[in-house]
Order: sequence, then structure tokens, then C-alpha cells
Amino acid sequence: MNRPGFLFLLLVASISGCESTPLSRGLGAPIVDGERETGEPAVVLIQAVIGACTGTLITDRVVLTAKHCVQQQTATSPAPAAFFAVGVGNRSGATTNHRVQQVVTTPGPFFISDGTDIALLILREPVEGVEPIAVRREPPTDLVGSTVTAIGFGTTREREVGIKYRTTTTIENVTTTVLEARNTICQGDSGGPIILEGDGTRPRQIVGVASYGLAANQGDCPAMLDAWNRIDTHIDVIDAAIVRSGACVASGDELCNSLDDDCDGEIDEGCLALGEACERDDQCAFGPLPEALRDGAPPSALCAEIGGARRCSRPCDPLAPATSCGEIVPPFGGDPVAVEGFYCATSTGCEGLCAPGTSGSGSEGDACSADTECVSLRCEGGVCATPCRGDSVTCPAVEVCSADAGSCGVCVAPSARPGGRGRGEVCELASECSTFGCGEVDGAVQCTAICAGDGDCGRGMRCVDGFCARGERGGPFGTCRDDVDCNDARCLARETGERFCARRCTDAVSCPGGTCADADGEMRCIPSAPVLGEACDGSVACAQGTCIDGACTATCGGARSCPLGHDCVREGDVTVCRPRPSSSGGCSVALGGAGSPGVLVLIALFVIARRRRRA
Repeated sequence: MNRPGFLFLLLVASISGCESTPLSRGLGAPIVDGERETGEPAVVLIQAVIGACTGTLITDRVVLTAKHCVQQQTATSPAPAAFFAVGVGNRSGATTNHRVQQVVTTPGPFFISDGTDIALLILREPVEGVEPIAVRREPPTDLVGSTVTAIGFGTTREREVGIKYRTTTTIENVTTTVLEARNTICQGDSGGPIILEGDGTRPRQIVGVASYGLAANQGDCPAMLDAWNRIDTHIDVIDAAIVRSGACVASGDELCNSLDDDCDGEIDEGCLALGEACERDDQCAFGPLPEALRDGAPPSALCAEIGGARRCSRPCDPLAPATSCGEIVPPFGGDPVAVEGFYCATSTGCEGLCAPGTSGSGSEGDACSADTECVSLRCEGGVCATPCRGDSVTCPAVEVCSADAGSCGVCVAPSARPGGRGRGEVCELASECSTFGCGEVDGAVQCTAICAGDGDCGRGMRCVDGFCARGERGGPFGTCRDDVDCNDARCLARETGERFCARRCTDAVSCPGGTCADADGEMRCIPSAPVLGEACDGSVACAQGTCIDGACTATCGGARSCPLGHDCVREGDVTVCRPRPSSSGGCSVALGGAGSPGVLVLIALFVIARRRRRA
């Protein structure tokens, strides 16, 4: 009686004694009855806590492999990049390993034989001294009967695993999803290539990726029938990974799509520049990316109505109108392109578009008829004003934003906005706030909200004793009062008395901008330049902030907030962070303007309950 065939994957679950769980159950398919391969450095070992596979360098930073090597079949996305390492060499335990930056796959869940078993690993750094192997882009339907080379780290008949072998095989059939051969591969060969060798008229090319095998009995090796996933049906996914790695794909004439389509080192040459008349988005330099590349990429240029005419523009930050149109950063590497003569003009909602113009001389409150007459590049109601976003701590401490949460407005005096004020804004009564209440938190009376951590409070704020307070915790060299004020660092004091956040270090390389020195038995980064609050003369850049009037001072307003213990104050045409005047430093919050003892007790009980749940 004939036994049923077993479909199996080619991933090996444990290599070099590492305990691991395979991505899928079943058998896998090694290069069986082949010969040891001590070269072919472009064929690499993919190691992970979930198993081991084979892959191939198709550029100096991109590895082609199988999707089932990086993703559970029922999952909608691959495992994190940190799970994987790519080893260059000819055996497990003797490879030079490279870290993975990003994992790219065909979209969504998959079934092993549905023809979507393709994945790519983008490495953090290029692999030097190894010649990648190109992929074939044409359909492989002409390859039936062709001899191809298979290479992998899979299991042999002698049950060796993690050693690179090679063999040749013959393509017997090409379906809409795979190329088929026999008696060639086993566990660990998953993701490995079959290579059509060059013949003088063409280079050697990868024509398939090892996917699955069919065995008469579970555990048999090699497979009776081997299947390599077709590459040509997923060239768009492969090209997207190559472009994301910073390389180019020569696809023909240059288009206006933010890519170097002809691989000549320039992006979108011949396309319309910012401010030029246009009819469509795809006429503008740094225009819309192909659909497969738009996820996570910066906004592209567009053809928009600017000053009564359609011109090439691009989205920008209305809270930084003087700087956010100053350069265009290519989406996948390359030098930024400087742009002059444009500023960010606010459009509907809280969005901005780059428009022709530069800052004028009008100060806050001066009469104006256009944005470009003001230093702030924002003319509102006939006077120069400072742009802000509601409920995001973007105005000086004694002013409030005229807009509701998420909308753009301008900074105004508190009297001009008797209600609807956001977190961190000045208040006297809870009724003036759109948030939980009004009270003194961390030495400043402000609108606040209940929180369990900094993430509950939003940009420019932190959680203090269960309530949101304006002022961020210190990053490297940032200001602090004690260790809790720093993000993963210690708060140390200078001889001047100013305090700063000092993170751990091992050597000078791990401590840019400072020196790695002993601090109470730990190696910590000590800034070489003055920190916030220390004297400066402008000859040396401050470790944090800018040298203004002989002291290192952080500028603020718009997208820039102040560190803890400091408030944003207006000084002429600039807004800077100044130390907050000392106060009781307590936390007393009023709800609904009543501020009764009963309300405060309820608030305290609520905060205590949240903390217990978190613990």
C-alpha cells in the first residue's frame, strides 16, 4: 500500500547546540549527495532563535531567503530584525556574523505552497569583499531541462547540519509558483538559491529560492520532490528591499518618484523644482514613491495650489516655518538637498506646505498683512504671532495656544482663551482646562492630567507623582536634579553646580561629544562642552542648547520644548528656556475649580490604584 507523501519545510530547528523552536512543524529539505563548498561567500547562514536557514547576498546589504524562515505561517508580519544574524562563511560556528536592520516579506500570512515564500533581510552594514549574486527577473518557463546549482547549509544523509554543500540538479517542471526538481535538498536549505550558471552571454543568476519538499515518509531526506519559489513573480518586493537598503535598481528612464531610476547617482534630474508651475504630482522632483515603498517614507513632493497658482511643493512642519523647508532628505539615503527661499505656510487643519518666501522683521505683536513680514513667519489677525499646536506645550509658559488639541493656532495671552487650555498651560481654575484639572505640579501651576508614565502625557511633558507636568526628562548631557530625571542615565554634578545626565560608556567611541571617565565606580559620559546653564563664549558649541548672552541656553517654542525645571520665556524675538523660579514644589490639583479635600483624596486613591495595577 502506498504511503501518503509528506510536505515539509526546509528550516532546521537547532544549530550549534542552540535550543530553538522551528517556525513551522514538519520536515525540511539539505543539499544531499553534494560536495563540501568552501567558497561561494554570497551564500550565507541565517541564524535565529527560531531556527536556521540559508540565504544569498543579492547586494552588499540585502539577503534573499524564504518567508517561512522569518515568519510563522499564521502571523501577519515577520519576527523582529533583532532575532536574526547573517553569517558569512562555510560552516556554523566559524562565520563572520552581521546584524539585521529590517525584515521585508511578501505581505500578510501565507501557506507554504502558495508561491509567496519570499523574504529579504536588510543588513545594518554592507558586507565587504563579497560579490553578490544577481536575481533573474524574467519568467523561468524556459528552464525546464536546464542544469542548475543548488547550495545550502542543510542536513546531509550523514545528518551533518550547518555545513555548506553544493550540488547540481535538473529543473523538471515550472509551475505558476515554483520550480521543481528531485532528491536535492533537506532541512536547513530553506531560503537557499538555485543558480543558473553564466554562459558567456549572461551572468550567473539566482532563479529560485528553496521553499519545501515532498517525502514518502516523515523524516526522509532528501525530498522526493523539491520546490524552489519563483523569484520573477515578486520582483517588486525584492526591488523595494534593495531600494530601502540605499542601493538603486536600474529600471529605465528617470521618473519623478524620489528614486535614482537610471542609477546615475542623481535623483529625479529633469523634474520640476520646488516652486515651479506644475499640473501633476509626478512632474515634481522628489515626487510620490512607488506604492510598495511608501510605508514609513517621508512625505513626497506634490503639485498644490500656492499663491493662486499650482506649483511644486511638499509638506512641512508649520511649527518650524523657518527651517522645515530648508532641505530635502532623500527617503533611502544620499546627501540632503539644500533649498533656499521657501518657508512653511500653514494650510487647513494643522498642516503646512512649502511656499516661496523668507522671514521678515516684524516682531511678536507687530502689524502685518502676510506671513513673510514676520520673524515668526506667521501673521494671524493682522499681527505677527507664534505658531502652536493645541495640547502640546508649544507656547511660552505665560501664554496659551489658541487652538484645540491637534489643531494649529497661535500663542496668545491667557485672557484671550478663557477655556479649553491644554496640558502644561498656565491656569488658575480647572474650568479653564480641557484636561483633568488645574494645580501645582513639579513647582508650576498648570493644566494637567492623570498619568501612569511619561507616555501618557505627550511630547514635551513627563509624569510626576501621577500627574502630567511640562518639561522633558534629560537625554545625554541634559539637565536634571536626580537620577529619576534622566532617561537610562545618572544625574551628576559639575564643579559649577549645574547637573547633567550621564549615560554609561565603554570607550571614547561610545561617548560622542564627551569623554568616558570613572564616576563613582562606573564609566560614564562626561560632556567636553558646557552644559545647560554654564558660562560660554560661543567659541565652543554647548553640550546642550545654544550660547546666548554668555550662557548655554536651550531655545524653545514650536517643536522644541524645555527640559524639566525650566520654562519657555519670550525675550525679544526669541523664546528661550530659563530656570523655573523655586516654589513649594508640591502637587495640588483642583477639579472643576472646587479644589475640595474630598476631590483630592479621590485623585490620590485613583493614582495609587493605577500604580498597584502596573506593579
